[in-house]
Amino acid sequence: MKIIIEIKGINSASLVIENNMINNEKEINQDVINELFRIIRLWKNEYGNSNKLDQDEFYINVDGDIIHGKGVYPNNYKELLDWIRIYA
Repeated sequence: MKIIIEIKGINSASLVIENNMINNEKEINQDVINELFRIIRLWKNEYGNSNKLDQDEFYINVDGDIIHGKGVYPNNYKELLDWIRIYA
């Protein structure tokens, strides 16, 4: 399984999770990946676009399934940002 997370904007981040490694540098266990899935499991594929300034645009690709939004976020988007700060 391959997971790609790209966030462009104020909270910029770019990471690839594959073979229990983040960016081929940091090893993580399955519990950490399960936590990520818990965060995003109910997210829609598309959240739309906002033209407001300084808005994050995010892409999450899980084996070809894409979740996207720009300036429009799921309710627990901050949880994803916190997860990235801890594990990336």
